[in-house]
Amino acid sequence: MNAQAKCVYTLLLLPILLPAQSAEVHGVVHLRGGLGVSAAKVTAECSGASTSTDERGAFTLPQVTPTCRLLISADGFQSTSTSVADTATPLDIELAIDPLRQTVTVLDSSPLVNTNPEISTAIDTRTLSELPSSIRDINRFAMLDPRVRNTGSLGTDGIYGTRLTINGQLFRFTQYQMDGLSNYEPALGNGPQQVLSIASVAEYKVLVNQYSAEYGRSSAGVISAITRTGGDAWHGESFYFLRPSGIQAAPPVSTFRLPNERHMWGAAAGGPVTPTFHIFASVEGNQQTRGAFIQSPAPTFYPGHQKQWFGLVNMDKRLSDTQSVYLRLNAHSSVGDNSNDAVGGFVQPSAARRDSGQNYGFQATHRWIMSPTRVNELRIGSSKSVPLSYYALNPQTQIVRPSYSTEGLSDYFDSRVLTWQANDLYTWQLGRHQLRLGGDFIRNKFRDISTSLHGSYRMAAGAPRPGETPVQFTQTFGGAPVRYGDTLASAFVQDDWRLRPRITLNLGLRYDYQSTTGDLNNVAPRFGFAWDVFGTGRTVVRGGAGLYYDQMFLQVVRGALQQGPASQQATYTLPYGVAGFPTFPNSLTAPPTGAGDRRALAVFPGNRLNPYTGQFSFGLQQVLGRDWTLSMNVSHMLSRKQQRVLDINAPTQFLRTAAGQRRTAAAADATRPYATYEGIPVRTVGVFENTGSSRYTAFDAQLSKRFTRRFQMNAHYLYSSSITYVFFTGGANTGVPSDWSNRGIDERGPNDYFQRHRFTAQGIYELPHGFQLSAFLIAASGLPVNPLTGVDNNGDGNVLDRPVGLGRNSYRAPYQNTVDVSLLKRISITERVRAELRVEGTNLLNRSNYLKVNATYGDTALPLATFLQPVAGLANSDPARQLQVGVRFIF
Repeated sequence: MNAQAKCVYTLLLLPILLPAQSAEVHGVVHLRGGLGVSAAKVTAECSGASTSTDERGAFTLPQVTPTCRLLISADGFQSTSTSVADTATPLDIELAIDPLRQTVTVLDSSPLVNTNPEISTAIDTRTLSELPSSIRDINRFAMLDPRVRNTGSLGTDGIYGTRLTINGQLFRFTQYQMDGLSNYEPALGNGPQQVLSIASVAEYKVLVNQYSAEYGRSSAGVISAITRTGGDAWHGESFYFLRPSGIQAAPPVSTFRLPNERHMWGAAAGGPVTPTFHIFASVEGNQQTRGAFIQSPAPTFYPGHQKQWFGLVNMDKRLSDTQSVYLRLNAHSSVGDNSNDAVGGFVQPSAARRDSGQNYGFQATHRWIMSPTRVNELRIGSSKSVPLSYYALNPQTQIVRPSYSTEGLSDYFDSRVLTWQANDLYTWQLGRHQLRLGGDFIRNKFRDISTSLHGSYRMAAGAPRPGETPVQFTQTFGGAPVRYGDTLASAFVQDDWRLRPRITLNLGLRYDYQSTTGDLNNVAPRFGFAWDVFGTGRTVVRGGAGLYYDQMFLQVVRGALQQGPASQQATYTLPYGVAGFPTFPNSLTAPPTGAGDRRALAVFPGNRLNPYTGQFSFGLQQVLGRDWTLSMNVSHMLSRKQQRVLDINAPTQFLRTAAGQRRTAAAADATRPYATYEGIPVRTVGVFENTGSSRYTAFDAQLSKRFTRRFQMNAHYLYSSSITYVFFTGGANTGVPSDWSNRGIDERGPNDYFQRHRFTAQGIYELPHGFQLSAFLIAASGLPVNPLTGVDNNGDGNVLDRPVGLGRNSYRAPYQNTVDVSLLKRISITERVRAELRVEGTNLLNRSNYLKVNATYGDTALPLATFLQPVAGLANSDPARQLQVGVRFIF
């Protein structure tokens, strides 16, 4: 054979002799009807490569050749297989429910875009475990969505670390769920009732707009966590992190470095005990010593200490081919002697207190697969918690000098809650309709006690002056526990209707009842649509509208029971000079008599209502290339029946035209309409009412890249506007106007949490040689500042008067910016065990981010030199740069 013939034969045989060219293949794994299946395993027989579907059911698998066979399996579904005909064509793979296993996780999706009108952010376990986290708080990851922010600083701890606001709404309106049951803390409304560790969470999701009728009791949003369970193979992890003191940056405002050491440790493991019985358990703890900077009268610091631990056990048992049961036990406890820097800034060590909190809970779930298209889940649960308990370490009379110092404390507070609840969800796949019907029942029982043994003096703002006298004195007498209850019930129906292959309608109706209000009109219709414009799953237009009712937080109930006409407690606020005013700095030994015997009452009226919000949204989601997705949404929220307080015994209006004008407390008291209320001598009568309203409008744009080619990222920008006439949080002195006679245009302004611009970004990049870099960025406008004169100009007893001509929240604090970075190195120890060595830095650029600044403008024409100056302490600013190292073992 000549050379020319050999070349011809070689060219002819080349396609046979050479292996087929491999490429990436893309697809989506879903149920009949289009519901995506997350965490499904996809394996290529030709190469052995495997991957898992994301929260939308989408996957990308490398090293796949044409004709390669793919094996698809998912917990709770029957395994299947398919052959790849063309790697350029996305695969559409349908799974059927496996009657032998029932651990099913589904989310509405198409391959890269969401075909549901719901606006939400799903955070996967990789993001939870690999992004930097200075205190390993699961709820901080909600702030990956710019529509969510903590109302405290990024370093707040205790109950203040989970006061998350969504869409600028009150943080007490944010609802929480755990494994399908309510996890809302009903006594204080500060956050989740039961606290979870990062290692115990399998799915974490933030719903911010147009969520289905299955979710309720919130117009702000819902944060849902699904805990981990044991699988068919044993797996687990253990870790230890150290934040060493001595290398941490000095906190904002501080002129020197402070002690700052934190230890965090934990372990988790799960797997099969028998083929039909699985278990998962986790435990985590931390211990911290942190110094708090005191900036006035003289620079110093106060060392605080905190300890906490978490524990969880999940068990699941298959009873038969179609039925299974699940049991979860969990607990948490924390204690600290300076939580959230209660001492710091202007607050002196004499005002130190000890905080503690704990909870214990269980949940049992029965899942019954009635047929391949019908599933029923029954859940029952209970929890016993102490959301907050604190007492003064050195009880003594308090002396408050605004913008200078706070000395002494004599407060005692203890709140306890017992919750029982039941919930049922029936799902029926009926042709093009997926119907979900259900409801729940919750019973809460409370026991609270609160008192201030020695009272508090309020002085004029600034340093002590020769011959000065107090502005007022407040003291509470009596401290008997109050007991009360609250019952909640709901029912809903939701129809996700695939009207056409490219159009999905979401029709829902929900009804909520809360015994505290007795409001019987809480009917909430919801409508949404999603349109796959070209039928390719790459361009989706969505929108929706609906009503969302809020669960009334029970701060107001406690206030009325403790300070109401029939209460065993009595609080007196005495202006200086009134008969019975104590001799400074002493407190009263008995309730005042004569002119001083005028109480401050809190009244809870009979016509109570649940606030509600009308939500409207419209959005577009577009796939860019193979791995990128651009999403844009416009949302509008109108809130009505919001809670606020009105002093029906307020003095007449005191008109001021220039700085320095004041009315004495005696002159103001002479104009109050009532001397008594229900036979009780009164000075103020605060009535809780549902007359507040607000408006919120936002545009957000999000660019995301799924994890391919060793890289994932998400960048999300929010532009918003907010208008309210009142912002009542249930706390002391919130929602109080500058003058009670003018609660209209002069009180119109943004809410206290409003940031016009907010941007978040996060990314994970796999470097060569087992290294990985991850980062998280938050940048935002400054928060509103409400300017105050620092004195009681109108004599109504509230030192919340604003300077003439200045509106509520009319100033701004500086903008905020923080960058957190983590670098890890993976090391294989055995075939099944690997280690991760980590170095993390939070606020790596050491930016001083101030949440609160000095709001005392002064009772002068021009502001004081200290106006808008920063205030030290975790309650007022984010932490400075913090560095920590850690090791994590995974098997």
